[in-house]
Amino acid sequence: MCTGIEIAIMAAGAAAAAGGTLVERNEQQNNAAAAASARNRELLASRQRLRGYEDKSRQEGVQKALDKFSEENQAKTQDEAIKRRDVAITEAIGQQAPGVEGIPLEGAPEIIKGQVGQRLRDVFNTATQHAKLAAKPLTWQDTLMGNNVDLTEAGRLVDTYNGFSRQEAAMLPSQQDFAAYSAQKSPTIWGPLLKTAGSAMMSGAGGGYFAGKAAANAAAPTLLTTMPTSL
Repeated sequence: MCTGIEIAIMAAGAAAAAGGTLVERNEQQNNAAAAASARNRELLASRQRLRGYEDKSRQEGVQKALDKFSEENQAKTQDEAIKRRDVAITEAIGQQAPGVEGIPLEGAPEIIKGQVGQRLRDVFNTATQHAKLAAKPLTWQDTLMGNNVDLTEAGRLVDTYNGFSRQEAAMLPSQQDFAAYSAQKSPTIWGPLLKTAGSAMMSGAGGGYFAGKAAANAAAPTLLTTMPTSL
């Protein structure tokens, strides 16, 4: 039969064991909540990075190319091509119109020389204008080539940012695992310590250890008083 001391010790041991279990459960719940929160934060950060890649892909790749393909920009691009070809043709032909040098006009009146020179200049200017007009249709080819370059560049940028997005998606599970692991705290010794102490107290009280100790302590003075004072 258990004594009052054993009952009190068993109750204290049960309370200690329950307290240890509660401490462990709270620590586990806190770690689980911290890990879940860390995973969610990493997921949101990853989604923000993905949106950033998508925005850059759309703005620097697709939209930039579409802006260049607008009617206004296409006309501007062709005008620039026309100017480049005009300069190239003018430089190839020469800046100066041919003169009358080399033409046998010795002894001819100056007015004749002037008329011949003017005709030569007119022929030169007409040929130059015809060359520029003939080259103008080629500016469409120049514009088309520029558009192909822009399309290639846009495709390269889109593919680059898509690659970043694929890598981000592939790395997300590992990033979440690392974040969850970093967010958790090591368990304290209080839970196991309380559980161990409570179990020891309940085992000792149930086995009559404390009652035996109390009886021994109570019998010790009696034995001392009954012992002879002299031999």
